[in-house]
Amino acid sequence: TFLGYKAGEEGSNPITIGNANIYVGSQATSSDANAQNEIAIGYDCVGKGNNTVVLGNNDATDVYMSQDSGATVHCTSLTLKETTTPTALADHAKIYTKNDNKLYFQDGAGTEHEVTIS
Repeated sequence: TFLGYKAGEEGSNPITIGNANIYVGSQATSSDANAQNEIAIGYDCVGKGNNTVVLGNNDATDVYMSQDSGATVHCTSLTLKETTTPTALADHAKIYTKNDNKLYFQDGAGTEHEVTIS
């Protein structure tokens, strides 16, 4: 399913014989011409491979699960990309990892706590 100007046609891998894919947004396209079950939503968004969902292009900075951020996210695992200590956001906690291979929790006041698992 393609919805948007040149959706599925643009980029280095325009879809040709893939199956069960969805591309929504101007120039939203596939990771591979033979992609299977790939979803890419957003302007100039590129899929990440078979059985994946991409929301937004490289300019996207936040993803909300309901307009009040109150939805629950269900998943088997969570992959965190290493980062530096993030900027605090009042009334919001953050969980992240840095390049020291440790897990951290930051409260809404910006206080960083190392998470230890015993």
